[in-house]
This record gives sequence, C-alpha cells and structure tokens, in this order.
Amino acid sequence: MLLDKKYTMKSNKVVIDILKRNNLPFINRIINKPEVSKYFNFVPPLTLEKTIEWFKEVKKKREEKRGECFVALMDKKVVGWCYGFVNAEIKERFLSILKPHIEKIKDNECGYLAAIVVDPEYKGRGIGSKLLSELHTYLKKIGAKCIWLGVNSDNIFAKKIYEKFGYRLIGYVPNFKRREDGRMINQEIYIKFFD
Repeated sequence: MLLDKKYTMKSNKVVIDILKRNNLPFINRIINKPEVSKYFNFVPPLTLEKTIEWFKEVKKKREEKRGECFVALMDKKVVGWCYGFVNAEIKERFLSILKPHIEKIKDNECGYLAAIVVDPEYKGRGIGSKLLSELHTYLKKIGAKCIWLGVNSDNIFAKKIYEKFGYRLIGYVPNFKRREDGRMINQEIYIKFFD
C-alpha cells in the first residue's frame, strides 16, 4: 500500500499521506508565501475558495484512478505536497518539445508532475524527495511509463532534485513568465522514463 509511510528525519517524524480536505488551510498558507507563490502562475493571494476548487479537481482524478496529491505531515501539519496525474492535456507550447520523446507512449502512460512544494521552513530535510518518490510509485502502479514537468529556469533548488531523480532536460519555452523585476523567465521541460 502506498499510504501511511513514515520516515524519520532529524528526530522529526514525517508522514506521507494523501491530500484531505482538512489539509487545505495549511496548503493555502504555504502557497501564499512570496518565496513559494513566485513559482506559480497566479497572482497572490490565492483564496481558500480557489484551493477548495483545486481539491475538487484532485478528488476527481483520484476517483478516476489517474492522479493523486500526496502531502508530507509533521505533527499533523502539512509541510509539503506533490501532485501528479496521467492523461494530461498538453498545451501546444509544450507539445512540440515533448512529442519526439513520447510518440510511442499512450496518453494514459505519460504522467505529469503538476506541482511539488515544500514549505521553505522545512527545505533541505529530504521532504521533497520523499514526496516525489511516492508520486513515482503511484504513477508506475497505474501504468505510467514516464513523467514530465515544466520548471521555471530560476528554480535551481527544484531542478537539482529532478536531476537527482533522473529527469533530463529536453527543451524549454522561452519568455514563459515575467518576474516582478521585469525579467523574463524560461520554462524548462524535463522528462523521466520509469524502468
């Protein structure tokens, strides 16, 4: 079973579980932190109502057995989450990059990492790695042969984790997002094939 795995890190117990409705206030608080929200494509603050709408999407994918959101809990408090699913609608700007790599893979065999977030107060403790590992296990169990993601080119911390897990850079979308200081950021596309 994928759930209820317990990991011990630096004398703090981390529990990986599936996202539940009572986790949403914690997620909302974390995602609205400036050091987190800058990597997402929304203008903060994100309301709790919008987070609840997102939860409904997660539940629908869960019920269809094609996606899941895992949370990392410490003392019953969410300190991170990871959300992914198969059969994602691939936007045209990504399709031209991905197509040569996934031509022989069916839609329901290609996973998409929609988000992985660790509360900045808890970074560097291996929480993101535990969450990503759990998502990989889940996607392989439902038949995925690969997983892809897009990451902002200035998100060095996240890119190191992806490379550690065997993701490889296959291309980028130029001028994907404008930072507050006016700089344009590229979106880098990574892919990982499961053994």
